[in-house]
Order: sequence, then C-alpha cells, then structure tokens
Amino acid sequence: MRDEWMKCHRKLSESKSGSGANPIVHKYTYYDNMKFLSKIAQHRDTESNMQPTFNTESDDSHDSLIRKRKKEQVHKEKDLSAVDRRMIQFIDSMQKEEKKIDDSRIMSFFKSIAPTIEKFSDDEVVEFQYQVISILRNFKQRNINSNT
Repeated sequence: MRDEWMKCHRKLSESKSGSGANPIVHKYTYYDNMKFLSKIAQHRDTESNMQPTFNTESDDSHDSLIRKRKKEQVHKEKDLSAVDRRMIQFIDSMQKEEKKIDDSRIMSFFKSIAPTIEKFSDDEVVEFQYQVISILRNFKQRNINSNT
C-alpha cells in the first residue's frame, strides 16, 4: 500500500502544470487518506543487490527468483507491527465494502440519476427527497400490511 502511495506521490510531484501538463494522472484510491506518508516521502536512488544472470535455463532461475521473493514477502509480513497489520486489514475491508456498494445494481441506479438531481435547485432537491421517502414509507407500510 505504501509503495502504491509512493508511486502515485512521485507521479503527482513530477507532473508538469499549465499547458505542458499531462492531464491523465490517476490518483491512488487512498492517496488522500495516506497523506501522512508525505513526511517520509523522499526519493532515493537504489542499487540492485541482484547479480545479472545469463543462465540458459531461464525457467529454473525464474522459479528460484519467485521462491526467493515469496520468502522475502513472508519475512516482511512477519516484521509488520500489529498496528500495521490491523491497518492493512481495515483498508482491505473498506476496499471490499466500497467495491460491493459500487457494484450493486441499486447504487448503479442512484449514480445514473445523480447528474439530473444535481441540476435541481435546493427546493427541488428537498421535494425530491421528500417524495422518495414517502414512496419508501408506502412500500414499507404495504409490506407490513401484507405480512399481517
């Protein structure tokens, strides 16, 4: 998550402004929520600790590289503090919940009528909300009456 934030931060900070700007810079989903990382966001040059391999048996070296990376990932996960693990779980659960809501047919309907409602005046919005609540109340009352 931090790496994704750092990539996005680097792209945003390197992007030009004005007429030379690239208008297509997509923000990481949790970029604004994770702005606290900007305190530590400093670009550093890195050096590779991997030796270039010129092995003709590329499948074997590729498999060993994958196994090594998996071991490193497991080691990194062990090094995470309890707070970091809980934060990752929380953000994952929020992403899953947002995805469920975004994918529902009900939200699709509301998103489709939102541009029209945004054109309403304040009084029209209040009237629209009142009518929707009245309809919901009528449906609920009808369900209660049919169950009794």
